[in-house]
Amino acid sequence: MEEIDRLLKLFGLNEKEIKVYVACLQLGQNSAYNIAEKSGVKRATTYLVLRELVKKSLVTAHITSKSYLYSASSPQNLVSQLEHRKKEIEQSLPSLMALYNSQPEKPSIEIFEGLEGVKQIYEEIIAFLQKGEEIIFYGDLTHFKDHPALLKTWLKETKSASGTIRELVNRDEMHTKYKDEVGQNQNPRHEVKLLSAGTRSFLNDNAVFSDKLVIFSTRKHFFVTVIKSKEIASSYRAIFDLAWNSQ
Repeated sequence: MEEIDRLLKLFGLNEKEIKVYVACLQLGQNSAYNIAEKSGVKRATTYLVLRELVKKSLVTAHITSKSYLYSASSPQNLVSQLEHRKKEIEQSLPSLMALYNSQPEKPSIEIFEGLEGVKQIYEEIIAFLQKGEEIIFYGDLTHFKDHPALLKTWLKETKSASGTIRELVNRDEMHTKYKDEVGQNQNPRHEVKLLSAGTRSFLNDNAVFSDKLVIFSTRKHFFVTVIKSKEIASSYRAIFDLAWNSQ
């Protein structure tokens, strides 16, 4: 019964409609009184529900000399109605898409948790670089220190990357070492700059590629926030260029 209830809810029936419809299926042609008893729905409410089910072509009303009798239409009607609705939506789809496309771009936000979430984003970044596109980073790379395997994979994948990589990172021993390791890759398209002396340090890592701004939070709990928006990505790219050119 739980599966039947779930399917009927997907069809758009509420709880009382489901109970009454199922009672009609079980009883066959019968009175509203007996349907109410079988379904557990109050008699007055059952009359109203039956009226709605008749409108939805799920129940048929039969008029006799004494009263109304109700019977469930074949469950096959559910499939037929869904197919009809699907055709109507498909016919209206061009108009709906025209309305959708006319809307201004709305940023979408995704959050990835844990180290696996971080790895997933890096995999997407590497795939993007293989297309020959540019990606920019600015921030703190402490997560590489805590997870050397991640750093090893990053250096290996970017050694021959055809895309351009620019990174602006903190000025300290760890990031200086990272800059040297990138230099050992001898990839002229991968450049790392350290923040100017006396500049306030970053507390997290950030990346911009395609139409995405990626915000890494890796100090206490690993999670990554990805904001997809051409306008936001373009704005942060402009901010990065200002910082990059001032170093």
